[in-house]
Amino acid sequence: MLKPWDLSVLPSLVILATLPTVSQAGIVYDTLSPTCCVGETIGQGGTFQQAIGFTAPQTFTLSSVSFALISTTASAGSLIVDIYNDNGVSIHVPTSLVATYSVPFPPVDPSSSVFTAQAPAGIVLNGGQMYWVTPRASDPSASAAWWYNLTVPGYRDVEIPGSNSWSPACPLENACGPGILAIQVTSVDTPEPSTFLLAGAVLAGGLIRRRARHAR
Repeated sequence: MLKPWDLSVLPSLVILATLPTVSQAGIVYDTLSPTCCVGETIGQGGTFQQAIGFTAPQTFTLSSVSFALISTTASAGSLIVDIYNDNGVSIHVPTSLVATYSVPFPPVDPSSSVFTAQAPAGIVLNGGQMYWVTPRASDPSASAAWWYNLTVPGYRDVEIPGSNSWSPACPLENACGPGILAIQVTSVDTPEPSTFLLAGAVLAGGLIRRRARHAR
């Protein structure tokens, strides 16, 4: 319960209650639907490592990455999700590794299915920046097919496994369109630091006004 001398901070609390957060929980990037056909192989038999590029619309904490996969070989290994920074030039390619995490490899599945790899806590991606996501198998005997979405344009790069050298899959226009591998990136709530700074300033202003009135 507010004491009489606390009422002076009410305007500040009202302003604070109306401050927006920068990002909302939900889908950040999505090419999962519709899938059309078997795309590129992950693991055994894969000639190239595939990466999909997207630009973060706002700063967010990663919740999960989902892939449309057909798992064709049973494995006790893991599906590894790698997230890279973009090089920031006109011909976009992955550069430094931002984060990597692993989850149990999907069981054998004869049909296209969505496999969601939940991210560990604390992977924050910055708004306005481009990132690359690529799945790979820890067990060389594991294999899965990554399905295509042929209705959505996007960025797709390839790497010869172990070469550490990426190249655009569609070099003429750099972005493949339409024709992209099926993926979905989701977020959890992450207010920007500026939101907290503004909130602190509002409350501090209320306290200063209250003290000034008591000093009269």
